[in-house]
Amino acid sequence: MTDPHHRRNHHRAIAASFLPEYRIRVSARAKRLQLKISPYGEVEVVVPRRIQAVHVQDFVRAHADWIQRVVAQIRQRPAQYIDRTFIPEQIELALPAENWRLYHRRHEMIRKSRLISDDEKKVLHIEVNSIDDIRPLLHRWLNQHAKKYLVPLLTETSEELGLPFNRVTVRVQRARWGSCSSKKNINLNRNLIFLPRTLVRYLCIHELCHTRHLNHSKAFWRLVSHCEPDYQAFERDLNRADTLIPAWAAP
Repeated sequence: MTDPHHRRNHHRAIAASFLPEYRIRVSARAKRLQLKISPYGEVEVVVPRRIQAVHVQDFVRAHADWIQRVVAQIRQRPAQYIDRTFIPEQIELALPAENWRLYHRRHEMIRKSRLISDDEKKVLHIEVNSIDDIRPLLHRWLNQHAKKYLVPLLTETSEELGLPFNRVTVRVQRARWGSCSSKKNINLNRNLIFLPRTLVRYLCIHELCHTRHLNHSKAFWRLVSHCEPDYQAFERDLNRADTLIPAWAAP
């Protein structure tokens, strides 16, 4: 009879010998090797400078079992949240609460791919000569649509709190929901329009507080707490919010 303990060790050995696909990002800031798995199941290893490739492989191999479990869980999600090539039939936005229908037609004789937006009926018509053109067109539409709603919300929140800013830019960002510069210029991630309005408003509060404190000091968090007493719950929600973004909308 086979020892169950022996079987468990055998399975662990198989997992440890398996090397998942991963990409490497060298970081001058990193002090140690770090593993990051995107909401789409992509594995990234953050590597400090001067770390040899063999150490990266050993690090990934040592965590192979955990990587497989996490990626397997992610792949159980609907295709639109994990497949970057997925073409949606509907686009559900949270800010504002809108449901857009998408129709696309491919024709090799079309000289220039184009997107036509029917704002009244909430319909997008796309004509392309290559399927690969659909995603860039949708990204440009998201950029324009996001500006219409994110800029007024930031302005409204700024006036309400008495925390003025200089300029605002709306663009897709890979790792941040927003940022604020020393010149009080604020960047907002266009994919915020997939998040609930209350959460987006909190992100605006967070960045506006940086116009007073360009750090995460105690003074900064005191100001955030004054503006939004339930800020800790919103911070937790923001840390999980990337799972709300469809894969086709990711940068």
